[in-house]
Amino acid sequence: MIIFVPLQDISGMEGRDFKNDTDAEVIARLRQVYDFLPKETNISVEDGIVRIDIPESAIANKEDAVRLLDKGSERAKRGEYQKAVGIFSRVLELDPSNIEARRNLGMAFMELAWISTVLNSPNAGGWFPSSALRGHGQRQVVPPGDADGRVQQS
Repeated sequence: MIIFVPLQDISGMEGRDFKNDTDAEVIARLRQVYDFLPKETNISVEDGIVRIDIPESAIANKEDAVRLLDKGSERAKRGEYQKAVGIFSRVLELDPSNIEARRNLGMAFMELAWISTVLNSPNAGGWFPSSALRGHGQRQVVPPGDADGRVQQS
């Protein structure tokens, strides 16, 4: 797998300006920050573009990772975020370079944090969008005449 990223985009993510750094310094910093990448990964910088080349041979169980990624995505779609976190974490153990699993893991963590914040918020008044609470906590459906489709926490 080969990934090309403009150096300015990485600078924005890092909050650091790499303009005055040598290519070797940029590569060393990327290896430090993205230490989850397989050791065989080749990183180079040319004309302001970072090339990250992850050899397929560095990914031991690609088929298992793909299968689990699908399973984790299904769990997340059903609102089973805690289970999805475990599955996405396992995908990253098998394939640390799996960008989709890394993004999905972050999204699942965000959903868990949001749900936790909402359920524990004294100012929320107990009203939450039903889709946000699917599979979490106790809820009571608002009568059918209520057009906004919200639920109230019991």
